[in-house]
Amino acid sequence: MPRHLKRTGQHLYVDGLHLLGICERLMKEAVLAGAPGGAGTPAAPYTMANAGDWVARWRASTREGMVYYKMAGRLISKNHKVYVGDVGPAYLQSTSILESSLKAFRSKYGRLPKLNLHFGYAVTSITVIRAALNVDNATWKALRIEQTGTPPPTWTASILSTHLIAMARTPGASSNDPNDYIDAKDRELLQEWATKNAINDPQYQVLAQRVADPGLIYAKSTDSVYGGTRPAPWSEIRHSPVIAKAVRSLMKGESPSLAAGPAGYDKDYARKQLLLPVMTMAIFHAEPARNPRAWPINLMILDLAESTTARFTWDAILWHPLAIPQSATTGAGHVLAVPLSGPRGPHAPLVPFVGPQPTQQEKTAQARAERAIVPITSTLKLHLVGGLIPASPTDGGRIGGRPLWAQNRFAATEPFDFIHQKEIDVLLQWLMQFPEIGTHWSVQDPPPHGATLVPAMQVLQRQVPADVATTTGLTRIAARLQTRIGTLDYMH
Repeated sequence: MPRHLKRTGQHLYVDGLHLLGICERLMKEAVLAGAPGGAGTPAAPYTMANAGDWVARWRASTREGMVYYKMAGRLISKNHKVYVGDVGPAYLQSTSILESSLKAFRSKYGRLPKLNLHFGYAVTSITVIRAALNVDNATWKALRIEQTGTPPPTWTASILSTHLIAMARTPGASSNDPNDYIDAKDRELLQEWATKNAINDPQYQVLAQRVADPGLIYAKSTDSVYGGTRPAPWSEIRHSPVIAKAVRSLMKGESPSLAAGPAGYDKDYARKQLLLPVMTMAIFHAEPARNPRAWPINLMILDLAESTTARFTWDAILWHPLAIPQSATTGAGHVLAVPLSGPRGPHAPLVPFVGPQPTQQEKTAQARAERAIVPITSTLKLHLVGGLIPASPTDGGRIGGRPLWAQNRFAATEPFDFIHQKEIDVLLQWLMQFPEIGTHWSVQDPPPHGATLVPAMQVLQRQVPADVATTTGLTRIAARLQTRIGTLDYMH
């Protein structure tokens, strides 16, 4: 992957890591006006419409517990670990996929699902619910739960979902899955609803699968997609700017469009909208909360996808194509014909520890060993590579979150790692799109012997003594980055 910019007609090079330093510094200095709507509750979820709204919300996320967002009619949850998930349609105003599915179940069948009273579940179910209700024997028998498994008609979906979750968390419970405490037939109906209407804990590999194959979104759509009436639709979508434009609309609080051409697309495309809001929140909320550089870098990815830049298709952005579908990374795996570069990973040989507990110095040495870039030779290791999005590799968000700045100084001792390289790859491709930059700089690696590297602090301060042209070039680069941070609009 490329790492350096070269001044046209000179042996003068700028390290991409120092350009990332400009990104990070500009993010720290950014003061954006933002006033997100809502209160972060299921009944009044947050809504965002501009860059200031987004930056304000993800900056606050690491200090918050569970909050909720509304996007294109979907309710998106964000927990204290900054994991996001699609809870279901926002009109249900639910706190979990379980509660949403219970509400939908009641609206369709006029009752809540029966509880599973088979031995093993009955003991836990009855004990927990009875304790939660704090009722005497007569009242308990009147509820008839013990005999029929039927929740009282006065119960709401919220009450039942709360009790089911409490059962699953009870020490010694029969299962840690609250759905297991529901009668088998009703459980199947609930899970069918959840499959069609919500996405819990989305992973980039799974999102990439859904981009590549709409049958993975809604199983029954496979018949219509591959039944001969038309070609598989997302083979066109992933190679076009349509998804990028739809994501940008979502970020602005507008209704997304997945139509392209005069005829548009049919109902199978609407299924795609189920994953777009949660994917947007993962990329532009969860990732910047862990690593502020992800905000401008991911917006650059959106620009590159919208301008149909080679390689920047949505399946490849999210995950490595050789690891799609998910079954490609299970079992014995396959040897890669051409090795890829990637981090050694957390299963690297341990740095020898002298004492029973590693010292901070030993921990640092181990972390650097894990982050070293090495050849990846098996599909089983592709999770360490991920897609074009820098945070997609396993643990990429945490690793990328290590700041390049410390005490107002560039951290020159910070080891260069795979996440830095992925960010630089995006940054350099994006910068080359602009004529005022691309005509004076080119991407060239490695710098030849005798080349001059602009010192880090001169890059970061955009001041190269006695070199007006290079100073002007760095100033123009910083200006583009500053604009990218402060707008959701397409830049090209």
